[in-house]
Amino acid sequence: NFFSQANVSALQNAKITVNVSNKNITEILDVTVNKSSSKLNGQGVSLRNVTVNADFVELEQMNIRGNLIVTNLAQQSVSANNIHLTGSVNVMGNTYDSYTNSSAVGSGLVLHFNRSTIPNVTVDRSHTTFSGNTTIALLTATGATQNMYVHVPVEQIQLNSGYTLSLNATNQIKMVT
Repeated sequence: NFFSQANVSALQNAKITVNVSNKNITEILDVTVNKSSSKLNGQGVSLRNVTVNADFVELEQMNIRGNLIVTNLAQQSVSANNIHLTGSVNVMGNTYDSYTNSSAVGSGLVLHFNRSTIPNVTVDRSHTTFSGNTTIALLTATGATQNMYVHVPVEQIQLNSGYTLSLNATNQIKMVT
C-alpha cells in the first residue's frame, strides 16, 4: 500500500493529487516529496508526475507516466531505483553562480539511477552528476548547465547550454550533438 507506514516519512508535508470516487481513492496522480532524507516506495503504483523538493530522497518501485521533476531545493542527492519512467527527468535549479566557490569535482546534485528506465533527462543546472547502472537514452544540457559528470551509459547527449559546458564522462556515450 502506497500509504503504508514505510512511506510515512516521505509523505510528511507531501502534496498528493488523487482521483476519488465514492469516498475512496481510485488513483494517485501526482506526488511532491518535500521531506529530506526520506524514502518513497511506490510498491508498483503508477503515478502521473513526481516532484522532488528535498535532499537525499530515494524513490523506489514505481511507474511514472509523466515526468520526474527535481527542483532547485534538491541540492545534494536524489536516487531512483526500479523506476519505470515514460516521460522525462527535468533537473531544474541553481545557476552556475551558486557554485563559484566550489572546486570539488562532482560537487552539486548527484542523481543515482539504478535498475530503472529513463528515456530522457533535461538538465538546467550546473554541477550535476549522474551515477548508477541505468542507460539514459537522451541527456540534454540546457540553460545554466556548465558542468556535468556522467557516470552512466548515455545513448545521446544534446548540448543546448547557453554556457561553455565542461563534460566529464566515465561511461559510454554513443553520440554528442
